[in-house]
Amino acid sequence: MPSAQEIIAALTGSVKVAQRDPDALRYFDLSADAFWRSFTAIFYALPFYLVFITAGWRMGQEAGVALASSLPAYALSELFAYASLWALYPLAIAGLTRTTGLTRNFAPYVIVYNWSSLLIAAFMVPPYIFYSLGLVDVGGASLFIFFLFISVLAYRWILATQVLKTNGLIATGIVALDVGLSVLLAQLLQAMRGTGAT
Repeated sequence: MPSAQEIIAALTGSVKVAQRDPDALRYFDLSADAFWRSFTAIFYALPFYLVFITAGWRMGQEAGVALASSLPAYALSELFAYASLWALYPLAIAGLTRTTGLTRNFAPYVIVYNWSSLLIAAFMVPPYIFYSLGLVDVGGASLFIFFLFISVLAYRWILATQVLKTNGLIATGIVALDVGLSVLLAQLLQAMRGTGAT
């Protein structure tokens, strides 16, 4: 398990990436062991995802979208997709870096990507909390989420250019791959649940 010091340093480094700090990588442990430890970020981000799931379920109900037969069923399917994405994305990136000659930077990229996912989860959670507290309606929350999501895409693009040390075009493809995998998993889950607008 990573130490508290390693986690704090990695989160600090994730912020430095957003600031385009050329020394951002020095905040990360880039060893082989640290590569595997970075995957524990999935557990630290889990509380945020539980907020996304429960608030997302209520938002779907209010918007007239049948997400699943019940909240527990919806939560299980979303957690499955969450875990699947954490497993599939590094595999997809491994293939892409091999194809583009960026293999040397694969491990640092995954380490930074994993830890920054925790930062992004915290960044994305406010509209879900505001909705749950009744401070915004589903329309306001959705608009807030959309603008935050655009910011996350920009951040992922910066991360790819800085850590993989690649050009903007390849970085755009990497971000598209990230989004594409998420959309594909969402579509598969929707097909399995047989859900949609009501």
